[in-house]
Amino acid sequence: MGPRSGIHCATVLTVIRGIIPLLLLLGCSSDASSELQVRGAQDLDCPETQVDVTRINDSNYLVTGCGKRLYYRQSCAQLDGAGNQCTLAPSVDQPR
Repeated sequence: MGPRSGIHCATVLTVIRGIIPLLLLLGCSSDASSELQVRGAQDLDCPETQVDVTRINDSNYLVTGCGKRLYYRQSCAQLDGAGNQCTLAPSVDQPR
């Protein structure tokens, strides 16, 4: 490897350092629809293609499929310097 490979690696690392924060922001989106599509299919015992996810408000979702429905609540906690960590849990009551 010659001196050019060192320059190339430095450029690649610079680009990666710029992209990682963007990916983290996108990965911590408050919209959990895609995750709920998969989880809802499992919880409802229904094929993913038949599951619909509706966002009710900032933290509540309705998942329907195969004649069944479940409500989910999203809770997020801010981590020290690492963005947010969000969890989804089935909700016993219908959100108001």
